[in-house]
Amino acid sequence: MEKTMNKETAHNDFGHMVMNSWTYNRMTEEEKDACLASILFAKNQGLLFGTYKQRWQQLDAIYHAFLLGLGYSGPNWREPEPDKVPTF
Repeated sequence: MEKTMNKETAHNDFGHMVMNSWTYNRMTEEEKDACLASILFAKNQGLLFGTYKQRWQQLDAIYHAFLLGLGYSGPNWREPEPDKVPTF
């Protein structure tokens, strides 16, 4: 049987995932603060709803929009050496 995720932990789990992401590590300190503030805003305003998966998807949309606002352009975004693409 599949493990059921607690929907109340989605915000915290997502925050940990973001802080461990390569995109987050390419941000300035000010951008990192603004990113986490935008995710926290959604929680504090009661904008997250549904199952764990649905909440994760909502947070993912917020993070994606934030990255686009920073000019995110794919795997070479802010890469110190453009020829080196992160491997997953």
